[in-house]
Amino acid sequence: MQWIYWVLVIYVAGLVAWHLLRGRRFRDQLTAALVLLPLLLRAFWIR
Repeated sequence: MQWIYWVLVIYVAGLVAWHLLRGRRFRDQLTAALVLLPLLLRAFWIR
């Protein structure tokens, strides 16, 4: 069950990275970072 969560985290990280590379507005980058940080913190917290 945990591998499904890791697949989701990697998928979201890929989307955020792609968005950061394409994003021109700082607000979009900040929003992407705020979305990704809790996911990463929760992933490390589960371990």
